[in-house]
Amino acid sequence: MRYFLLICLLWGCQYPPASNMSFQSRQALFEAADEANWQLMYQFAYTQSLSTYAKSLGWSPPLVSPICRSVPWPELKEMPLFKPSGNPRVFEQDLTDYIKSLRQQYNQGRGDLQTYAGLQSYMCVY
Repeated sequence: MRYFLLICLLWGCQYPPASNMSFQSRQALFEAADEANWQLMYQFAYTQSLSTYAKSLGWSPPLVSPICRSVPWPELKEMPLFKPSGNPRVFEQDLTDYIKSLRQQYNQGRGDLQTYAGLQSYMCVY
């Protein structure tokens, strides 16, 4: 069953092949698969060497946009307004608490975004 999967992907067939298939037709299928694999390997090697030669002459490949599935991104919370209590003696404490809550919200939002960015990159084909 050497390269049978490749042929199945290209032409769509059952795996494993039907047991009532004759030896000659199986052999012909294997030979066709071998030929297709050799052609693909040749095209890949030719394209790779052509790309290497073009890069040596200063060519750079164009940027390719990825094909991605859409991932629903979370909405970020709005930054809360600083509301001091009005007492000048506890202003520093109010400001410290406000900054701590901002950092906590920032870290939580950053974690969510990193999770969704990782999921998005996982679901893309480049």
